[in-house]
Amino acid sequence: MRVKHGNVICVIRWGLIELRAGKVTIYCIDPSTFVLNPLIPELDEFQRISNEQRERYNTAEELCLTSCWPMTRIDV
Repeated sequence: MRVKHGNVICVIRWGLIELRAGKVTIYCIDPSTFVLNPLIPELDEFQRISNEQRERYNTAEELCLTSCWPMTRIDV
């Protein structure tokens, strides 16, 4: 397991891909992947941002509220 800066990152991927009338739509429904500290380039950037935010905020709850992104529907 790869751990940097004392952080463990858990990536949970949701997705349902639907093809209807020639149009592909991706919905976020149930978890399809669960990975701890994946080897993806975005993780290093997330770690850097996470460390900077930890220095700025007083509590874990405050940090979580500023780091959470809304679920979205993506049309391809």
